[in-house]
Amino acid sequence: MATTVRNFFQFFRMAGLMFAALLVAACDQTVGFGASSTRSVDATETVKVALLVPLNSGRSELDFLGNSLINAARLANNDLTDVNLDISVYPTGGDAGTATAAAQQAVNEGAQIFVGPLFSTTAAAVAPIAAQNGISVLSFSNNTQVAGNNLYLLGVTFESIADRVVGHAVSNGQVNIAVIHSADPAGTAGLNASTRAISKFGANFVGAFPYELSPAGISTSAPTIARQVNAAGATAVVLTDDPGAGLVFLTPVLASAGLNSKSTKFLGLTKWNVPAQAASTPSMQSGVFAAADPRLYGQFETRYTATYGSAPHNLAGLAYDGVAAIGAMVKSARASGSSALTRDQITSPTGFAGVNGVFRFRNDGGNDRGLALLQLRDGQAVVIENAPRSFGASGS
Repeated sequence: MATTVRNFFQFFRMAGLMFAALLVAACDQTVGFGASSTRSVDATETVKVALLVPLNSGRSELDFLGNSLINAARLANNDLTDVNLDISVYPTGGDAGTATAAAQQAVNEGAQIFVGPLFSTTAAAVAPIAAQNGISVLSFSNNTQVAGNNLYLLGVTFESIADRVVGHAVSNGQVNIAVIHSADPAGTAGLNASTRAISKFGANFVGAFPYELSPAGISTSAPTIARQVNAAGATAVVLTDDPGAGLVFLTPVLASAGLNSKSTKFLGLTKWNVPAQAASTPSMQSGVFAAADPRLYGQFETRYTATYGSAPHNLAGLAYDGVAAIGAMVKSARASGSSALTRDQITSPTGFAGVNGVFRFRNDGGNDRGLALLQLRDGQAVVIENAPRSFGASGS
């Protein structure tokens, strides 16, 4: 088994390199910054937007991601009516030092709001500069450790996903829930989000079961974990890992040791059909995960491909959402004769609509996203519950 797992591990690690950008964004452990105020913005004038993207890193996968974010932002800007946004691109290199210099340059050139950067280390680096100048940051990161004050997250957080999948399990009577997670920062973040959701929905937390994220770690730990989860009486299990890391190697070992998705509901905190080959993994069939409505996002991908001649990175929609939110705020402020991009506007409970569905920013800098529930069936991700179209409404 160790040799087979090792071969699969190498294959999917290469196939999932692009997805790794999101994983790193979730893993970095940083801290927030001091309190600040938001500078008022005249909605009748052109609003200057600084788009911070991971270009100039010397890594081809980040260049692809960065260019996808730029293209998506421009597509969103072209879709706006009665709003004038001036979007300028600032490469961050994917590192804190370059991001700091880029943020300062953006401030010097009159930026009034930041969209990006991606990694939580770069987001934490630019946040104080933005705060000192009364500028809000709509970061592509999904790491709640850096959220707060002037920094808001566009990335889909583990908290939003955990709420969706745990709520689904509880509503279907699966109330004894365990968490199997990698023993690293991303796994810990997934564990924390899952335990919070389990408590929120009144379920029973029956244990956390970590493993080292490596072929040897999975081969050694998974059989014991399977026995322990079954002994604990779990009716559902949250798996925090993603297919681009260890999930496609973990689930077969669990299944061979007697823990499978047919007898115990498997709940995912990541997209189980990225990379595409992962969806065909036999041991992951029947597993449930949450993601943006594929029909809505598919429309964006089709438009993007028709416009730019190739498909976007799967995180590109975050840039579209950020620009769309800014446009909606400016348009609303212009109609009411008030200032734009205020804290009250950003944290409006009605939220915004983007290519990933409805979303809103919370006062703590996190977000709520309207996500669809999907299940793997015969190698395909099938929607089993539509994403809500507004907050406070159920999927329909």
